[in-house]
Amino acid sequence: MELEITRKQIDRTPYRLLGSYRALLALLVVISHTSDYLAAWVLPLALGNVGVFSFFVLSGFVIAEACDIFYPGAPYRFLLNRFLRLYPTYWAACGIAIAIYITFSHPEFNVAAGTVFANLSIVLAEALPPTELRWISVVWAVSIELRFYFAAALVDYVDRLASRRGLLKSGQLIGAAGAGFLLLYVYAWSTGLIQHPVLRHVPFFVLGFAYYRWLCYRGIGSLLIGLVAMLMAFHSYVAYSSASPTTNVQLTTLAFAASVALMGGLALVPGVPKRSESIDKRLGDLTYSLYLVHWPIVYAVSRSSIEGPAGFVVVLVVSVMLSVLLVLTVEKSILRWRDAIRRVRLYS
Repeated sequence: MELEITRKQIDRTPYRLLGSYRALLALLVVISHTSDYLAAWVLPLALGNVGVFSFFVLSGFVIAEACDIFYPGAPYRFLLNRFLRLYPTYWAACGIAIAIYITFSHPEFNVAAGTVFANLSIVLAEALPPTELRWISVVWAVSIELRFYFAAALVDYVDRLASRRGLLKSGQLIGAAGAGFLLLYVYAWSTGLIQHPVLRHVPFFVLGFAYYRWLCYRGIGSLLIGLVAMLMAFHSYVAYSSASPTTNVQLTTLAFAASVALMGGLALVPGVPKRSESIDKRLGDLTYSLYLVHWPIVYAVSRSSIEGPAGFVVVLVVSVMLSVLLVLTVEKSILRWRDAIRRVRLYS
């Protein structure tokens, strides 16, 4: 019965052309980390910030959609599927990184038990001291996402439980939680806690979550929370970007605004042809592995004699090739497990 309901929900929910957008965001991060090989005007745009923070907004949207359609009242299935999506690919990428650091004799690489455990856990890697190497430094963003996975799954579950028992109407607790997270952001700024790696990124996730809720249910509460979250997200983005002396805050903020607007527009596109949907899905599938593996490749190229635009091309081409390899060997092998947990097969 649960599978039947889920199938009906999926059938009435249009496919959103967001896989290509995710690929664009990953490309922005790669460009940012290879800006030394590109024209001087690339660095001040801080395209890595644009990519990561736009992805936080998109992630809030996707989390809300997943909890609503695939995992209603089943946070354990949502979290298990997220584990299978993130960790096996990450561990495989760590293997690539280790091979590169050994080959090129990275001075900070070591296999001390604490370092290995922290890196493999994702969430503990950010707590490593500056003298310890984070094998894939960009995984800090994944660590933040993991926290919001747990928060969103819990809020959605309690909201459904309260509505079933007649304590609240469906969605009321979700709205209250969204408002509460935004108040927490304000409190963090007023008390100096904003440097906490999770608190400063709250508005991005709330913005994406609220946009999904408004798009599907058209509630005035979701609209208001979304508008406030948008203002706070830009506040956070400007504050984060201002900390770097090499960043042109005005230009990077405009780029971020354009990116968020593009996501909002793509989410509205109806009636995607099946072929376009298939291509979009597969582009989206490459983004996580591309985001991970490009980091050690950047290090490898930096230790070579490659200079100029050729450096960017080598990083991009090798990263894409390794991403395809990870998708085919790691992600595809566990796809049937994820489909079983989701209780719907997304790929024909």
